[in-house]
Amino acid sequence: MSLVADTKQPTFRPRRIRPLWIVLAILALFGFVAVSLLTPSPGTVDRVTIKNGSEFDVNIDATNASHDGWTPVGIALAHADTDMREIIDHGDVWIFRFTGPGIDAGELRVTRSDLAANGWALTVPDSVAQRLRDAGVPASISTRR
Repeated sequence: MSLVADTKQPTFRPRRIRPLWIVLAILALFGFVAVSLLTPSPGTVDRVTIKNGSEFDVNIDATNASHDGWTPVGIALAHADTDMREIIDHGDVWIFRFTGPGIDAGELRVTRSDLAANGWALTVPDSVAQRLRDAGVPASISTRR
């Protein structure tokens, strides 16, 4: 019994890029660009200043008059004016929701014209801090002495 060795070296051919793949990739790229251009993005307000005179950092969300969904505004730091940038414009009526650590601290309804008249500034109501105090929430770390 004899063994015959195959001495022929394997040959490798570089993979050829098929024109169809290139065309499909270009079409996919154009499709993504078209969808992104046709999908409307919500209007925004450049800046809303939140004036928080309380000892609590407060989370703030906003929605419109029909409560179509909450969007985050940001965290208003204790004893500070905090500028929130590029806030989604909720139309003629804005409803702000204030929360502490797991505590609902209330809502405030404000018209767009009132916000504009106040220089796009919103003051956190005293009732928000009182609800957080009543719930036993400790003051924010930055305000403890």
